[in-house]
Amino acid sequence: MKIFGTLRLKKVCLAPAVVMKRIWFFTAAGMWLTAFMAWIITLVTSTGKEPDIFPIILGGVVISTVSGWVYFRQEHTNTVKLIIAYGLIVFFAAYALSALCEVTSIAIVFGITGAMFFLSALVCHYCNINPGGGWAILMMAVGGMTLAIIVNGLMVSDSLVWKASFLAVFIWSFTSFNEAAMFKEFSRKLYAADYTTVSRCALLGGMTLYFSAAALLFQLVVLIFNIIRCVIFGWL
Repeated sequence: MKIFGTLRLKKVCLAPAVVMKRIWFFTAAGMWLTAFMAWIITLVTSTGKEPDIFPIILGGVVISTVSGWVYFRQEHTNTVKLIIAYGLIVFFAAYALSALCEVTSIAIVFGITGAMFFLSALVCHYCNINPGGGWAILMMAVGGMTLAIIVNGLMVSDSLVWKASFLAVFIWSFTSFNEAAMFKEFSRKLYAADYTTVSRCALLGGMTLYFSAAALLFQLVVLIFNIIRCVIFGWL
């Protein structure tokens, strides 16, 4: 019994790093899939030609609904349902973004962000480091900024895409640091129940990171609009 107890304790100790790396991989996949879906949507619809408010509202409603359902039903949601929910979130995020931005800009910004998470997970995997640590996230952010400079320089992007790339790297890095404690809590539940698997915990973490970053971006946009409104009314 002591041998099995020791093995179980070792698994629990290793769980945070294993789950965090998988979360990073799922997040990278979500970023790249968002860019790919935005490209597909732009090809089959006219949402990329001019701004349209309907996809934005619909995307926000669906993403909020799916995220809320997962939050309240996470204890009774299996891996397959989480994959479907994650796919819906990614699809409607791409649908909303395709109504606002050019597909090239979406591909650059989300491609950089996805590569940032993927390379961080890869380096941490081979160096046996937990990517959810403070220094690891800081190095990931530095790597993301470096990628943004290299990619935007090679693509000769305009200033708006440069700013969006740096903003995306900052938001996702900050959100990763802010949600690290919650991800560790997912890891602690890994061997607490038989139905909980590494993929399920990682998917739940990836969805949490995706939605939290989107929510933070929305709050920043609202804050900027409020500041602009206050400045305009202050001059009147």
